[in-house]
Amino acid sequence: MAKRISSSRKRAKRRAVLFIGSMVFLFLLIGFLAGTYSFLRGVGLGAGVNVNVPAVEPGERINVLLLGIDADRDADGNVVPSDLQRSWTRTDVMIMLSFDPATNELGMLSLPRDTRVHIPGHGTEKLAHAHAYGGPQLAIETVSEFLDVPIHYYVRTNFAGFISMVDILGGVDLQIDEHMYYEDPTQDLVINIPAGLHHFDGAKALDLVRYRQYWDGDIGRVKMQQRLINALLDEVFQVGIVFKLPSMAGELLKYVDTNMDPGQLLSLANTARKMDRSKITMEMLPGHLGEIYWEPDHEQIVDTVDRLLKGIDRGRNARIELEVLNGCKVAGAAASLTAALRQQGFNVISYGNAEQTNNAKTYVSYNGAEAREAAGSVALAISRLGIPVRVVAGRTDEAQVPVTVVIGADIEQAEMGGKR
Repeated sequence: MAKRISSSRKRAKRRAVLFIGSMVFLFLLIGFLAGTYSFLRGVGLGAGVNVNVPAVEPGERINVLLLGIDADRDADGNVVPSDLQRSWTRTDVMIMLSFDPATNELGMLSLPRDTRVHIPGHGTEKLAHAHAYGGPQLAIETVSEFLDVPIHYYVRTNFAGFISMVDILGGVDLQIDEHMYYEDPTQDLVINIPAGLHHFDGAKALDLVRYRQYWDGDIGRVKMQQRLINALLDEVFQVGIVFKLPSMAGELLKYVDTNMDPGQLLSLANTARKMDRSKITMEMLPGHLGEIYWEPDHEQIVDTVDRLLKGIDRGRNARIELEVLNGCKVAGAAASLTAALRQQGFNVISYGNAEQTNNAKTYVSYNGAEAREAAGSVALAISRLGIPVRVVAGRTDEAQVPVTVVIGADIEQAEMGGKR
């Protein structure tokens, strides 16, 4: 029994590595294809299953749930395309992807398939079962409840998508520093990649991301995964790829579905092309491996979700001292905004009434050039509450604290206890 459990865990880890690489790559590929929408008019990209999800509010981060389902195999054990419209199997891995249009930051949180969660209507179960019970809709509801974040879109794929996309791109060249050899009789798997420069087609690239015999364990696998993804992205964004778009789009539909329409994809793609790679952060859900489940560390999860999916860095915010002044006639505005900012970790020294109470617009002033960045962080947090805000330079001779918030009548638009 112990051996079977160990073997199962090893296979789950290999599948996780595969899907972390393939799904992120496929999502970015979808964005690139959407950016060339004229090539896709006859393809119908975005024909996923109907799901009930919230609309993206102004200033809100865009959250996408990436779903990797179990691969289908033919009689010879070869990976074959699944009918994604009807395939409600367990997920191998889910990844929450959160994009901030205001900062161009992208956070990715990998959710182990065995995570202990509450699945609405089914009690406590492994996270992988949510999709099997109710497809993308129940998977979205489960993850949204578990992480306390809204989910606006989903992208779903399978093993075959990774192989196919690498082959359509013509493969990728990568330097391998050490001989990679691994055998797993339970899967009839043999990986044998000598050191040196190699051209990887889809099948070989699949071997590369499944290999796990690194001296530093998961760290080594993540590094190799990142190298492969970067090499694939170089292929995606080269000029010559435009001639492959029609065949790529048609092939992609066999392996991917999503509730995003081409217009939404186009909007994301236009922003993604301008993204700084250094602003992409990926982590795994905090927890530990128990006898049956991946046991979540709920205290650490709050901090991780805040940073990756909500754009809240409590440690940084705690170092920003500010005051909040009510500059309008909305009773209790300063106390309400102070509570909302303190909830995000900001060090609000004091709050009260401003000398003038006829301000229509909220603004943040900073006192001294060194406080400009801090003022920007405060302004961003306020804008996420639904309040339009501007940043202005303040007078240092009157400064009590580095940053001052003066509330205008537009605070009436805010949802203080809602969006963060």
